[in-house]
Amino acid sequence: MKNKMIYKTVFILSALILSSHLYSKDKINKDCHKYMREVILLSKMFKVESTIKSKLNRMVRNDKLNQYLQNQWLTHVKKNKNITPNAMYQEQGKLVKECVQFVKG
Repeated sequence: MKNKMIYKTVFILSALILSSHLYSKDKINKDCHKYMREVILLSKMFKVESTIKSKLNRMVRNDKLNQYLQNQWLTHVKKNKNITPNAMYQEQGKLVKECVQFVKG
């Protein structure tokens, strides 16, 4: 009887650990996609980079994500004038994957 209780406890703890890892991975994906789109929209509204960066500082709580958005993604968006939020859907796999890899570090 005691062994069954131990096995059930180990199983539940393993399931919780695995599900929390999957949840955090999905959350990083969603955050990268969401804020990458925001940077595109902000770059269309504001031309000064310091304004965009200050808005990102207020919006994004994850330091690594904020660093990626300000230093790499904003530069990419500024160089590529034709990029739109809809273009994110066309190249989403590659672009978001780069962001997630940077954030996970």
